[in-house]
Amino acid sequence: MGAHDRNLQRITPERVACNPDINPVLGIENRRRRMVIASFCLVGALFLLAFGVNALVEGYRSLALVLVGSGLGLAASWFLVRGSANCSRATAPVSAVILFLYFVLLVTGGVENTGLYWCFAFTPLLQYVIGGVRGSVVVALVVVATALILFLPGTPLLATEYAWVVRTRFFGALVAVTLMALVYEYSRHDSYRQLTDLSRRMYEDARTDPLTDLPNRRAMEEILELESYRAARSGRPFSVILADLDYFKAINDDHGHETGDRVLIETAARLQARLRQQDMVARLGGRGVPDPVAGHRRPGRSAGGGETASRRCRPAGQQRLHPDPDHHEPGRGDGVWPAVAGGISASRGP
Repeated sequence: MGAHDRNLQRITPERVACNPDINPVLGIENRRRRMVIASFCLVGALFLLAFGVNALVEGYRSLALVLVGSGLGLAASWFLVRGSANCSRATAPVSAVILFLYFVLLVTGGVENTGLYWCFAFTPLLQYVIGGVRGSVVVALVVVATALILFLPGTPLLATEYAWVVRTRFFGALVAVTLMALVYEYSRHDSYRQLTDLSRRMYEDARTDPLTDLPNRRAMEEILELESYRAARSGRPFSVILADLDYFKAINDDHGHETGDRVLIETAARLQARLRQQDMVARLGGRGVPDPVAGHRRPGRSAGGGETASRRCRPAGQQRLHPDPDHHEPGRGDGVWPAVAGGISASRGP
């Protein structure tokens, strides 16, 4: 697994989770969150502006100012979400508007103490907008602060009066709604984690030769394209060694395809052992074209580094292999001698 991770450019779960090119689940999730948050901002802004105008007409000037200001804040957040490929930039202002409205309605009671009716929707929204562990912590702190405001004896924070039965029933219902929101968020996050892990495995499987555990042609082409542009920017060359196992068909015919597979596996392991960490071994073809090598140049090295890598790899094809020493049959020869032939090319990019 170590060589496999190295050859696939250290494809870690963290890199997969934050890279939409590798993890399509991330792109889908980002688009969904962006759509939901943008819709909430637009609908919320329209409602708050309408309620603000109504409150102003009815003479609640302070409440009207709060509602209109919050509506303008959500409208600005809507433009921010629409103008960004990722909704994370709008998370802070949207969360601030939600928290501000929640505590204003809780403390003042709104119009004739009906503000509590609206407070139920705020904790699930807050959990969704922030998301993850951070959202759960913020929502838990909101519930604790609500308990202190409602039940702390002699609290100066309340600007209105709630009956005891209203306080207890509201708080119980708020806790129930918040717990359901937390359970939903946990299940959604767990499903996302499982899909991300599945995407990572599919990404690796699509770029890995199942026999040798080497990167395959697709992975090799992606790395070569990356190295080509990198070399063009830096002006420093990289080298490619294309190698082939000669007489491989004879090995299969004389010793069987199972032995041929073991030869490929052993040759791949020997080539990897003789290269540096930044070099790469990949298998391009099927039975007959097993082991091309791409040398990823260190900054400042010359193109002759490819010849050095070639000399290091050459003994891997000049040593006798015992693919199955536990089942060696007398008369079938003392192992096999695969011959590796190849050529070198150096490039400075397109």
